[in-house]
Amino acid sequence: MLNRKNKITVDVSDFSARDTLKETMEHYQLTQSELANRIGVTQAYISDILNRKKFMSSEVALRIESATGIPANFLLKMDNQYQIDLLRKQKEQELDAIKPYDWALA
Repeated sequence: MLNRKNKITVDVSDFSARDTLKETMEHYQLTQSELANRIGVTQAYISDILNRKKFMSSEVALRIESATGIPANFLLKMDNQYQIDLLRKQKEQELDAIKPYDWALA
């Protein structure tokens, strides 16, 4: 959809790597402990990711890729987009107050 600045936007802020990981775990009936043991992290770390208390690191994304086949770059891009969308919503008025350069409007 086009926003007020005539730029194409997609609202994906409801989805992060957590959602993909959670769906995969549910589909294959993996517990947090099983996944944590398989990839060499603590169950608490997996829990923090699933409860959106932490975002996964690049290393953990690579470990998840090795164990599940879900590409690490896909997971990291999802988390990055989620963080940007969340921040954009939180800072909307502040960002709207910034005057863009003329060449940025073209």
